[in-house]
Amino acid sequence: MTEVVRPLEAINNLVYLALNDSDDPVKANLYMQMAKGQIALLNEITLSTLRFCDEQPKK
Repeated sequence: MTEVVRPLEAINNLVYLALNDSDDPVKANLYMQMAKGQIALLNEITLSTLRFCDEQPKK
């Protein structure tokens, strides 16, 4: 569960920072790039979980 919650919290925090540092576009861009990395991590976790579920025997 924390494998999913932590990246979601990070994305939320990074978007908040990007929106509130609008006076510095370089920082805002950095925050959004970091958020993009967290989204990629969430994608991998989700795909891995779905593959695992698909491999389980059906009851």
